[in-house]
Amino acid sequence: MRCSRVATSGPEKRPGKWLLDLITAAPTPQALHDLDEQGIAAIMKPRSPRLAKTLPSMILAALDAQTVAVPGTAAFGRVITGVAAQLRDVRTERDTLAAYAGLAPVTRRSGSSIKGETRSQRGNHALKSALFLSAFASLADPTSRAYYDRKRAQGKRHNAALICLARRRVDVIYAMLRDRKPYTQPAPTLPSTTQAAA
Repeated sequence: MRCSRVATSGPEKRPGKWLLDLITAAPTPQALHDLDEQGIAAIMKPRSPRLAKTLPSMILAALDAQTVAVPGTAAFGRVITGVAAQLRDVRTERDTLAAYAGLAPVTRRSGSSIKGETRSQRGNHALKSALFLSAFASLADPTSRAYYDRKRAQGKRHNAALICLARRRVDVIYAMLRDRKPYTQPAPTLPSTTQAAA
């Protein structure tokens, strides 16, 4: 926890690609120790030269202060290395993020003919599953439920409407990352005077 706070402190509170580079190279506390201060700085410098001057020593100090050894750290390190490498290679554009998650529709073609769109079978299946389950859980939220109900009213089946909702949530997550702002619940839409009178 100490190390994660160090990585997100200071003027640049949103970790950049330098953090993904560092996690890919050294996914465990022992690996970071083995890199030492110069090694950490060398990895950080291409993307964040300013932070590379001060943060490596802070990271190592935080590691030295860490007193808890978490079981399974080595196994976690093997997994997170691959995840960090994949995330590092993903562009930040909204549509690309949706495509990476397997939520962007794919155009069906036959020769030179276009036969509409279908659900993608590509993308990161674990991420797609997580977003799908998240969309299902969000149906208790009025805003999410209203969006889901609109899709059902358009004739979409339950799972298709949930996929649309999951894609919508990806758009929201992208906007939060782009604008560096937390999620704000939309204000409820009040009925018009005419509707209220009816």
